[in-house]
Amino acid sequence: SDFRCRNRWRLMAQAGNKARITEDAIKTCSGQFDLEAVYTLTMSRMGLRKIENLTDCPNLTTLDLSHNRITKIQGLAELQQLTRLVLMDNEISVLENVEGLALLETLQLQGNQISNLDDVLCMSNLPRLRTLRFQTLETSGTPDPDETNPLCAHPAYRTTVRRMLPQLKMLDGESLTLEDAIAPEEQGSDELAPAFSKAPKSWFTAEDLTLPPATEGADDKDGDIAGLAEFENGLTECKRLSARAQALIDDYKAKTPR
Repeated sequence: SDFRCRNRWRLMAQAGNKARITEDAIKTCSGQFDLEAVYTLTMSRMGLRKIENLTDCPNLTTLDLSHNRITKIQGLAELQQLTRLVLMDNEISVLENVEGLALLETLQLQGNQISNLDDVLCMSNLPRLRTLRFQTLETSGTPDPDETNPLCAHPAYRTTVRRMLPQLKMLDGESLTLEDAIAPEEQGSDELAPAFSKAPKSWFTAEDLTLPPATEGADDKDGDIAGLAEFENGLTECKRLSARAQALIDDYKAKTPR
């Protein structure tokens, strides 16, 4: 476990070993003798200063190096299967060397010293990136001062990150899909007025529900079945959209402080 790993590493450090990512340390923390069989590696709170010696772990999918003293993102080029990278609470000042992680879905960087918004561009070609954290938000919506980055103080931080990374679904723990769904409400009724200046077109008209006159020799039963199937498909779609809308509303209410 992570607890046993930290205790073992402390004993190694007391014996004169520096806190580093070594082959023995990886085996100890993962519980695997074969480095190619290591899929998840957690080495948090161990005083690590450098990301290194991970080349022999090509199948790693989750890497947690949080709460260390790492100053630079490096040594990840061979981790082509990596989907989750946790580097929160380190001493990183530049966001770099992640553009080659094509399968990366989650990146946690809160609690570092990243200050340049332009660094975000290095993630623009990560098609699967869905969750990104630069800061931790408290229940009041304000950032935790111990788990943020200087770039988060930029007045255009959120809009810039969203523009650079349109593939994101979660930013700093908040759903962007939900944010988009409620955006019109936040814009005010005056801005909504043009969108509803004309009455919406009905999904069904009286003509749609009127059966065509019978044709001599035609099979009326087939026509009835086709019309009924079309109506039921439309009704099912209405119910699906209604359920989706209700789910978004409930999610928003649950996350909004009273």
